[in-house]
Amino acid sequence: YGLSSFERNPNLVSNLRMTAAALAGLGRRGEARDIVEHVIRLEPGFTVRPWIQMQAFRDPERRERYGQHLITAGLPP
Repeated sequence: YGLSSFERNPNLVSNLRMTAAALAGLGRRGEARDIVEHVIRLEPGFTVRPWIQMQAFRDPERRERYGQHLITAGLPP
């Protein structure tokens, strides 16, 4: 769904981050990096750690895992 959404709206950054994290978590790092390059063009100053701390996850472990997948995908820590 994330890749399909990317095709329909390539500027929806929240989808791009989630899709990149999902792909990285699945071991599809090449595809994740393609999306990350697009995210960086849209948000050149984005970094994971300050942003992930503001995300509303009930389970802090899930928030941490999501952040780690973003970093694995190629977004700056």
